[in-house]
Amino acid sequence: MRPFILLLFLGIGLPAPGFSQPPADSRCDYEEIPIETKISSVKQFASSGSAKHEVRFVVLLTPQLSTKVENRVYGRDFQMLLSNKTFPGPLFLEKYKISAGKVFDCIFHLIIRGTCRPYYFEFPEIKLDDYFESQAQN
Repeated sequence: MRPFILLLFLGIGLPAPGFSQPPADSRCDYEEIPIETKISSVKQFASSGSAKHEVRFVVLLTPQLSTKVENRVYGRDFQMLLSNKTFPGPLFLEKYKISAGKVFDCIFHLIIRGTCRPYYFEFPEIKLDDYFESQAQN
């Protein structure tokens, strides 16, 4: 029991990926809250010449941001992954004009019923299930 509590405690401070899809067979309900996000960094992975990029974003604190959202996102940055949990490549970044400092409208999905993940992000302007880049390489 103690190792579980320790792992849970250690995991609280870790930056979370910005999941973009609800669980596949979701029996959960989410409240949809419009927010704004800002791309905080875009970095190419240096290892083995990979063309993949790590994209991180923060939620902008605006007067319209509700406290129930602010309490979950304040002071944190999130990782933007494609829906299949892979990192985007340079053509994806170019297609969706993703660069450091760019602001995107977003929908923050906050769980209100069920035991699925507590929240996830949806970017209406970015199709995170657009795998054209990886399909072109196969």
